[in-house]
Amino acid sequence: MSKSAKKLRKEAHNLCRMADKVLAYRRDLMPAEAIAEIEAQRDHLNGMLTEKEQSARPETIQRAMSRLDAIMKPHGGDIYPVTFAGENVEMLLVAAILAIGIRTFFLQPFKIPTNSMWPTYAGMTEKVYSIDEAGPNALEKIWHFVTLGAVNYDEPAPVAGEVIIPFGIKTDEGWQALASYVPIKARKWLILPTQKLRYSLFVGGQPVSFEVPADFRLDEVIRQTYFPDYPTLQAAFEDAKRKGTLIEGSHGGIAIPTNHKLQAGQSVLDFDIDTGDMLFVDRFTYNFIPPKVGDPIVFRTNEIPGLVDKKTGAPAEQYYIKRLVGQAGDTLEVREPVLYRNGEPIEGADAFQKNSEQIEDYPGYKAMWRLSSGQTDTVPEGYVYAMGDNSPASYDSRGWGMGLPSALADKPNLNYVPEKEVIGEAFFIFYPFTHRWGLAD
Repeated sequence: MSKSAKKLRKEAHNLCRMADKVLAYRRDLMPAEAIAEIEAQRDHLNGMLTEKEQSARPETIQRAMSRLDAIMKPHGGDIYPVTFAGENVEMLLVAAILAIGIRTFFLQPFKIPTNSMWPTYAGMTEKVYSIDEAGPNALEKIWHFVTLGAVNYDEPAPVAGEVIIPFGIKTDEGWQALASYVPIKARKWLILPTQKLRYSLFVGGQPVSFEVPADFRLDEVIRQTYFPDYPTLQAAFEDAKRKGTLIEGSHGGIAIPTNHKLQAGQSVLDFDIDTGDMLFVDRFTYNFIPPKVGDPIVFRTNEIPGLVDKKTGAPAEQYYIKRLVGQAGDTLEVREPVLYRNGEPIEGADAFQKNSEQIEDYPGYKAMWRLSSGQTDTVPEGYVYAMGDNSPASYDSRGWGMGLPSALADKPNLNYVPEKEVIGEAFFIFYPFTHRWGLAD
């Protein structure tokens, strides 16, 4: 059989299947005569396709296909003839249903927003370039974006002058030693509403603004650029306070001079924000096997009373990723830098041992909040205890609910994760392409 004859027979089979689809979807809208005629011509064509090659010549098959096509066209509606839009809408709908099913029951993509699980997983991190040297060129920026999800920020000084850093966040204890920012409404991918933080530095009295994601803080970028001799920006602030060099900010508040003078057009800050690790969450396994101590778990925060909004009492509707460190009945204690479970150093994950030994950038467990030095916390029935691998910088079960108004703090089990809210386990880091790419720890 020639190639063209095989192709014709394949098209004929597809036409018969299309006739079945028209009859299935539109039978109640079609007159009985049309139904009978389509069925007869379909059966006739099917019969020809089952006969031997010698008795079903291509010309005969083509004529039968033309007759079936002519009968179906007036009655096919949106089903037949197949249009580009109709065919692709159906394909996209099937793909969307399949994707939703996979996401709901098997693998859900998740982006790490913060560095509470560092160095196991990375949230958004900064790469700072010297303002006295040339930063990355256009091709390097594109390469960093593709491989690391890095977005470059580089704003020039509008005028010549000294750089001043405002500290405008005031609490009951006084001024916070953090660069001031203003939350602003923004758009993600030009469509989705989101929130960003606007930081403004001043050069010669003129503001220079940087708008960064809400989960990112600019303090480390400022420190590396203007105060590299200090371990933190807070240390630089406290030193300026002791020396009496703090000044009144251009728009109120407190500011710290940098003693760094720029020329007009020179970069005020030049840095990349590398995207947080993007991983798949295994939503399937926990339907059959319960989570265990050491698992990197992803959970909903809606039912954690300690994570409500302090002003409105509204629940935090987010997903968090932390390490499961305790289950019902477990008693936890931190004896820096080791986390103890039921009186013994905790086991069950490499991160536990690395934190205990403070190796490979693991900082060790910090005695804070409910697990301050000498204090213990016992997990109630139906809950688990969650902590970040980056213990000093992780807001977790140790601290959730502390500082809430009394009306909200009276709720039971403020700081534990309900077992039913654990949706899955970190499974595979698929982006960016760093040394962490691959199976999640």
